[in-house]
This record gives sequence, structure tokens and C-alpha cells, in this order.
Amino acid sequence: MSAGRGPGELETATGLFDDILSNSERLLFFSVFLLLLLPLPGIAQELCPSPAAAVSYDCSTIPEESPTGPWQIIDEYTYDSTWHSDGERLYVEACETSGSAGFYRIEESLAEAEKISLDVRAWVTCNTAVGWLPTVFIGFGVSDGEKIAIVTPQGSLDEGRIGLNVSSDYFASEPGATDWSQPAAYRLVVDKSSEDPAEHVAIVQVNGTTVLTVPYSDLDDLGELPGGVTSPHVFGIGAQHSDTVWEQVEYEICLPQVRPPIEEQIENIKDEADQIDAPRIVRRWIQWRLNRIERMEDPLRQGQAFYRL
Repeated sequence: MSAGRGPGELETATGLFDDILSNSERLLFFSVFLLLLLPLPGIAQELCPSPAAAVSYDCSTIPEESPTGPWQIIDEYTYDSTWHSDGERLYVEACETSGSAGFYRIEESLAEAEKISLDVRAWVTCNTAVGWLPTVFIGFGVSDGEKIAIVTPQGSLDEGRIGLNVSSDYFASEPGATDWSQPAAYRLVVDKSSEDPAEHVAIVQVNGTTVLTVPYSDLDDLGELPGGVTSPHVFGIGAQHSDTVWEQVEYEICLPQVRPPIEEQIENIKDEADQIDAPRIVRRWIQWRLNRIERMEDPLRQGQAFYRL
């Protein structure tokens, strides 16, 4: 007795084998995709890989003597106040004197910025309310030359509300978003990276939680520069009618990214694939897919296949 398969059986088996290969490829692709999504341990998420400017002021000195570059005094907003550093924190005192203090740094690359972040760790230790007059007990923000985004308390400090720009009650968080009397990490992000201007936004976070999102187009226009400020492209920090403590001020500026030619991108991915902490079969599969994409003659199909990978 002999064993064998007829033509129909062979065709069915071949089709089944192709299905298995096809499904295996999808499964392997999905596995690689999940591996690439896993964050690398110990690496913080950055605003962009290569910022045009990245400055960290650790408040170990007064702003004018910062080792990473001096902050300048905003003359119009600085009066009846004092400030000093104990080597770890900056103390700005303007509560009992009902004074004010403001500092800024010029960054001309803000004019072309696609993404901007400003991170501040600070709190208020004393404040003097001035009746109905809106008071910026503590504030920090950025101007890109067109719009200005300033984070301040909204209403009384006890409400724990966060406002974006002093002039608008509309752009305010819910009550209890923060406790201004306690140390907290505040983050302001202005994101203009989308090709659709309607998707450009300003975001405020407290200790990593988003509490306020405002369309970029709704931010205040810059208007006239305050006295002592010589450029419209600035970051600023300050306090008014309050005593404040500052532990950290950091910012990053990201310019629009120009993609290199696809051939260069493929070579870069090949180099990175060799460094992935994954089984050898996964690394070889990625290389195999990249080689196939590299040989494609149709630029459209090549680009689609590459970005799918």
C-alpha cells in the first residue's frame, strides 16, 4: 500500500500552508509591535529627541546668577520685593510689602517652535489679597512672539483652581486642581505640531495629570511688551503680593522635524533593530522586512510599507 495525495489535496495543503505563513507573519509583526511599544526602563519621555533649547534652573542661586544662563529682571513687574537662594531653593518675598517680582529668559528659537514645555516646582507660603483686584500670586509662562500662555491661580488660592492667562475666567480648571500652598510639579505644554492649526493646543498638568486644555488660537495675543523685556520670545516666572518658594524651573523648545530620505531612515532602523533586546528571530524578521522595503521601486508603496512597519 502506498501513501500519497491527489492534485486537489495538494492544492488544499498548499493553501493551508500559505495561510499558516501569513498568520505567522501577522503574529510575529504584532509581537514586534508590542516590543517596540514597551518603554525602556529608566528613560524619561522627552518632548522631542533633539530640542533646540533645553534649560534647567535648579534654584541653587538667584535667577540672575543661574549657572545655565542668567534670568533677567522684568523691570515693570519688580518692585517692593526681595529674593534669595539657600543653595537649594529660591525664595521670593513680596507678601508683607504688597510687592512683585518677575524674571525672564530670551529664547529666540521660540519664534519657530513646534512644541514648547515649561516645568516648574513651586508653591506659595504667604499671600495678601487685594480686594477685587486680580492678583498673580504666582505665575509662569511663555511667549512665542504671537501668543502668550501664563499659568496662574484663578480666583482665590483656597479654591485650588488653575487659570491659563490672567484675563479670562473661561480658561480655568475645576476647583481643587491643586493646593497652591504645597509643593507641586506644574507643566505647561504648547503643542503646534499638528498640520491642522485647529489641533494646536496649550495644556496644563499638575503632578502629571492634565487639568486644563485650551486651543492655541484662544490664547491671548502678545500685545505690548512689559517694561524691561527686550524680546517677544521669552519664558517667565514671577510672584505678586506673595511669598513663594521655587525648587526647579525647566524648559524645552522643539523645532519642526525634517525627515531624512527614506533610504537613510531604513538604514537607521536597521542599526537600531540590531540593538533591540529581543529574540534573534525577531531581529532577523525586522531586517528581512526592511530589506524587502528597501528593494521596492514604487516610492508610494515603499513609504507606506515603511511607516506601517
